[in-house]
Amino acid sequence: MLLRLSSVIEEAEKRRITNNSMIRQLNMLRQDMHRGYYLHDTFRFQKASEEKMNGDEERLQRGKGIT
Repeated sequence: MLLRLSSVIEEAEKRRITNNSMIRQLNMLRQDMHRGYYLHDTFRFQKASEEKMNGDEERLQRGKGIT
């Protein structure tokens, strides 16, 4: 979905748009795209962080002889 938004915005930017309503709509799409990428990155890094923490806990438990 984000890639589709990105390509739509890129295509629209290549055109000479003079209609104010279309410019506003394009700006809204651009903001939503940036918000979407931000959320995607946030969840991706959160998951990676949780996986790293779980791996660290497992290593600590193995080191103490706890399973």
